[in-house]
Amino acid sequence: MDGGVRRGMDGSTNAGMHGNTLSSSTSSGAQGSLRNGALLLSCHTHCMALASSAWHGPGAPHVAGKTMAEAVGNWYFDREDTNLVDCPFPCNPTCPRAM
Repeated sequence: MDGGVRRGMDGSTNAGMHGNTLSSSTSSGAQGSLRNGALLLSCHTHCMALASSAWHGPGAPHVAGKTMAEAVGNWYFDREDTNLVDCPFPCNPTCPRAM
C-alpha cells in the first residue's frame, strides 16, 4: 500500500466510485425518505460489517460522528434521519487500515 491507496485504486477511480454510489443510492430512493436510511462508509475494507469491532468501540469507523451501531440503531428506532455519507476514499481517518 502506498499513501493509504491500494494498487489499481487511484484517486480518480475512487472519486468515480464514490460518485456512482451516491448517484445510485439517490436514484434508488435510499436517501429520498426519512424512513429509508443510508450509511455510506468509504473505508476500503471488504466485509467490514461482519466484524463487531467495526460496529462499535474505540476503533470503529465513524461518519458524521456516528458508528455503524449508532446509525443503524437511530434508523431502526426512528430516532433521527439517518442519511450519513462519508467523504471519498481515503479521507476518513477513522477507517481501519486492515481488518
